[in-house]
Amino acid sequence: MRLGFEIPLNVFGKGLHIFHTGNIIINETSSVGEYCNIIGSTCLGSKDGGNGPTIGNHCELGMNSVVIGNVKIGNNVYIGAGAVVTKSFEQNGVSLAGVPAKIVASRKDSKKVD
Repeated sequence: MRLGFEIPLNVFGKGLHIFHTGNIIINETSSVGEYCNIIGSTCLGSKDGGNGPTIGNHCELGMNSVVIGNVKIGNNVYIGAGAVVTKSFEQNGVSLAGVPAKIVASRKDSKKVD
């Protein structure tokens, strides 16, 4: 609370790395895989009282990114600063940006995840 984080227990897999303090709000129905990075001021929320997002392994959420609703995000996905994700992107190794978010690049150099 002192750092501006609202992160329920058992939402993140092992290896979570938070780079900056700021308002990080995570809905308790969200699920995030292993070794994910949060840059800061991020929101993972539900829509209309439903479930929050499911995010894969080795993902990075840029500053001020928002992922809302019962959406699924693949592995090795970079969600750019200020992006607003409201639909699923189950492809692995892509970069998302914009409002609403769309695929802007393929991350050919991304780690391989099983």
